[in-house]
Amino acid sequence: MAYQSDESGRFEIYIRPFPGPGEQQRVSSDGGTHPLWNGNNLFYISTDGFLISVRVEFTRGSDVVKIGAARKLFFAGVGSLRELSMPYAVSSDGKRFLIDTVSTEDVSPITVVLNWKSLVR
Repeated sequence: MAYQSDESGRFEIYIRPFPGPGEQQRVSSDGGTHPLWNGNNLFYISTDGFLISVRVEFTRGSDVVKIGAARKLFFAGVGSLRELSMPYAVSSDGKRFLIDTVSTEDVSPITVVLNWKSLVR
């Protein structure tokens, strides 16, 4: 299981076995939010807005977990959001990403006109 927690004073990414037992292990080193698994790759958003990838290898029947080096993939432009919604998605092959870069400040209101045919006459 991967999750974000601010128990250290800032949001960091952690993993822990689920269901337990087992200790949590920190994956991020400079903060992070919105962890998302894709196979053995764990993705998250860094505090400076980059999408980060970390390879995590598990040893079956053991508590041994090998956490690889964090790799900055690209600037995602979503920052270190704290909303509950997930600002990105990863394709099943891990090669494509869908990024929500719309902020609430950029959103214009939408007007829905019902019975518009009567207005055209």
